This record gives sequence, structure tokens and C-alpha cells, in this order.
Amino acid sequence: MVRIWGQLKIKEKIAKDAVEVYDGATPPDIHDVVDALCHTLDIPRPVVLSKHEREYDQFARTIFTPADFIEQISYHRFEVEVLKDKTKRRR
Repeated sequence: MVRIWGQLKIKEKIAKDAVEVYDGATPPDIHDVVDALCHTLDIPRPVVLSKHEREYDQFARTIFTPADFIEQISYHRFEVEVLKDKTKRRR
């Protein structure tokens, strides 16, 4: 199970957020994730550049700024992050 966290931030404060849950061990494609989060958060879809794909693959997170949207938005950043599952420690 993979959980993806989407956050809308205004001046470093989370204005709105959502978590999407996917079956499987690997994170889904960034395009599918962005589509689902944008639908859940009721925001326009940003343009996904190769920069975003690379950050998502390497660091399991990426950030969209107002320049990445065609429409005008009311927040400063849209962050997408893969949440890691906490595993039980062995004693």
C-alpha cells in the first residue's frame, strides 16, 4: 500500500490537504497521482514537467508553483509527497 499526500500551502502553512491510497508496493505514476489529488482537492491540474517527474522518482516528492498552472491559483505551492509506511521495529 502506498499513500500520497497532497498539500496546498499559503505562506508555509497548509491550507488544505488530502491523502490518496494506492494498492501495490511502488508509487504510481506522477500523472495519475496529480490527477487524483487535483480532483480530490478541487483545484486545476498543473503542467507536469520533466523536472517534476525526476523529483518524484528520485526524492518521492515534488512541488508545483503558480508558474506550473495555466489558471490563476490562490495558494503559493502544491506539494506532492509519498508517505512512507512505518514498520515495526524488532526488539
